[in-house]
Amino acid sequence: MPSELKKSERNKNLKTVLVESLKWGFTLWCIMPLITVIDKPSGFYRVLLGILLFIIFSGKLFYDVMISEFVKQKRYTVTQDLLMLLGMTVFVLVFIGMIVFMIAVAILQYNAAPEPDYPAY
Repeated sequence: MPSELKKSERNKNLKTVLVESLKWGFTLWCIMPLITVIDKPSGFYRVLLGILLFIIFSGKLFYDVMISEFVKQKRYTVTQDLLMLLGMTVFVLVFIGMIVFMIAVAILQYNAAPEPDYPAY
């Protein structure tokens, strides 16, 4: 009986790791065109989807790792509160900066793309 539980738990852990890997892999695939944004045009909606997924998944990861641990604790000191506030502020500012930069690059790339040559009728 215990070996069945171990196999079941192992399969559950493997499934969780696989889902997380696929989720982050898809997000990385969506954001990947930003690497070559200078050389060639990239899909605007694909990059937009990648940025949105990155924000959502990173926020959930941040909550799961950082905030849920503080919520479980019963007592807070002033130092813990200040460090948590400082950490969240830096985290939010870095994310906002990344988002603004990525959107600016995407807009510049979209505006710099040559107009297609349509035949005159």
